[in-house]
Amino acid sequence: MNEFDASKVGLLQEFEGMTAKELAARSGISERRLGAIKNGSSEFHEEDVEAICCTTGFPKTFFLIKEAAIPATALTFRKPSRMRARDIKKVSVEFSMLESTATRLMDMCGVSDRSNWIDAVAPYDTPDGDDIERIAVETRAYLGIPDSGPVGNVMWAFEKGGFTIATLKTSCEEMEGSAEGISHPSGMTRPIVAYTKKRRSGDGIRFTIAHEAGHLILQRKRMPATKKMREEEAHRFAGAFLLPLKDAKTVLNPKMELRDFVEIKAGWGIAISALITRAARMGIIDRERQRSLMMQMSARHWRKNEPVDVPAEQPVLFRQMLGSNFGEIISPTEVSVSPTAVSEFLGRPFTLIDTWAGGLQTQEEMNIFSLGTTESDPDTRDRMT
Repeated sequence: MNEFDASKVGLLQEFEGMTAKELAARSGISERRLGAIKNGSSEFHEEDVEAICCTTGFPKTFFLIKEAAIPATALTFRKPSRMRARDIKKVSVEFSMLESTATRLMDMCGVSDRSNWIDAVAPYDTPDGDDIERIAVETRAYLGIPDSGPVGNVMWAFEKGGFTIATLKTSCEEMEGSAEGISHPSGMTRPIVAYTKKRRSGDGIRFTIAHEAGHLILQRKRMPATKKMREEEAHRFAGAFLLPLKDAKTVLNPKMELRDFVEIKAGWGIAISALITRAARMGIIDRERQRSLMMQMSARHWRKNEPVDVPAEQPVLFRQMLGSNFGEIISPTEVSVSPTAVSEFLGRPFTLIDTWAGGLQTQEEMNIFSLGTTESDPDTRDRMT
């Protein structure tokens, strides 16, 4: 019996953004035969697999892993009107591969599920604004964050709470439209969040992670009827998580000028636009004042480039799991791995996994570095000896 899964040819096509005609031309397999392989009327030989893998850069083991793409409708991510159907499919396929890979890594590492707390706070019924405010504060408590004050590192907080966070390769660099953050509320038990960081500010990424966490928490046991409702819930949660109600009432007031929001951003790591929205949603400023402040931001060209640089946070859990299984953990934020072992075992190109992990050291690079420092640095040589 043929062990290669021919149904994944279509999956790979969608991720690569290729038509059947393009894949046939690049792989040397006729379009007719390629169609027969995909519908199961022709056997999927190893030479076919090798030809497709040579074309795409995927290892042969990709076709040995049983997995299916998650429907785009089951994922939460912004789909701008100009975003093409093929790009939506590409995002969905990549997240599907990431979810499968992260789950395998957790099982390999024996990582216990630390996300059970979500069941304790996730609502069964539609939450109102007060409910979301309360759930955000309860979430901070479960993550070991005080109920008042800024969140030091949003990513690390949620990783400690059992979330796996990774950088998505498919981004606005390649598409007309951007999926800033993606999650799968109705999916696997363990929460996974993917985000893009192309042209994204540190405060924007912090909000995106909190926003996707809102989806995974608020929509774990129920699903709002419309996309607009789903997004509004997640936005409200992110604002309440980053700036709790009692803090907001202290730092925000109706007479604030735009420069006042700049100072708050510097201390809380929250975008000015998000702070203005938070103040309006809570009734601290009225809609007319919100509109005026946003117009002032536009006049200053702050809508795309706000003042105050908030450092971009980096996830570490996914990277550490790779180091644990395929190399070594050098420090909490740095690992070295064998690219061949990573790619072959997980069935993905190393470049893709490297992107998900936010950058990996290879063992070859570490060996070169070690040789160089041993020859030039007596102290290093003595320590190694």
